[in-house]
Amino acid sequence: MKRQELMDALMFCLLVTLGIYSRFAFLDWPNFTAVGAVALFVGYYFRSRLLAVAVPLAVMYISNLHESMPGYQAWYEPYVIYGSLSVA
Repeated sequence: MKRQELMDALMFCLLVTLGIYSRFAFLDWPNFTAVGAVALFVGYYFRSRLLAVAVPLAVMYISNLHESMPGYQAWYEPYVIYGSLSVA
């Protein structure tokens, strides 16, 4: 494995872990968007658009699997949110 690929894999795991932690750590802070901050940094850091889109989606998907996160009102809401995030 090349050095740059290894650094990209480590940075991917680190940013996903940091994003998941920040979603749970700052639940009480209104208007705090740690996922947005991670998405901005990932767009700057990674050259691959696939990785830049995968990090915030992975953060949101994995952290939404936990039961303490607020639920959605309708079945289609997560698909709309993930789709709009991946398009932006």
